[in-house]
Amino acid sequence: MFIILWVQNIRASCSAQSLRRSGKKLPGFISDVKSLLDEQFHKTLLFIPVAGIVVFTIVPLVYMISLAFTNYDKDHQVPANLFTWVGFDNFKVVLGSDSTIGNTFWPVLGWTLVWSVLATFLNYILGIILAMLINKKGIRFKAFYRTLFVLAIAVPQFVSLLVMKNVLAEAGPVNVLLQEWGLFQRRFRSSPTRPGRG
Repeated sequence: MFIILWVQNIRASCSAQSLRRSGKKLPGFISDVKSLLDEQFHKTLLFIPVAGIVVFTIVPLVYMISLAFTNYDKDHQVPANLFTWVGFDNFKVVLGSDSTIGNTFWPVLGWTLVWSVLATFLNYILGIILAMLINKKGIRFKAFYRTLFVLAIAVPQFVSLLVMKNVLAEAGPVNVLLQEWGLFQRRFRSSPTRPGRG
C-alpha cells in the first residue's frame, strides 16, 4: 500500500512539474474534487469496494499469516505476556508426524482434499445434468425450478441452517404454531414421566 501511494505521489508531482513548466495553472483542491466527480468518477466509485477488500480481506490475511510465525497462545497474550517471533517452529510441529497435532493434521488434510475434489466434481457433473433436464422440451414450470436453484445459491447455507435451527427449535414458530392449533402438547424436559403414568 505504501509503495502504491508513493508511486502515485511521484506521478502527481511529475504531472504538477510539467504543468508548471508549460505555464499552466496548477489544479487546487476544489478542481481535484470536481475531477473525481467528473472525468475520474470511476476512481471515486471503486474506492469504497477496494477499501473494503483491503480492510476486510487483505489485512486479516496478512495478520493471520504473520501470526502463524509467532508463539501466540493462551499463555502469550498482552498485556500479561507478550508473544514473540518463533519462525517455522509452529510449522514443524504441525507438519511433523511425531506430535499429536501432526498425527491429526495429515488425515484431516487428506479427507479435506478428497471432499473438495469429489464435491467440486459432483457439483459440476450433477449441475450440468440437472440443467439439461430442466431445459428439455416438455418440462413445465421451468422458471419456477430455476428460481428455486438460484435461491439455493444466493442464500448462504450457514444462514439457512441458522434460520432452520431457530424455526424448528422447541420454542420456535413452527412448534408454537402447532401447539396453538392443538396438534400436539408441549413436552417438558424437566418431568421424566407424564401425569397418570407410574
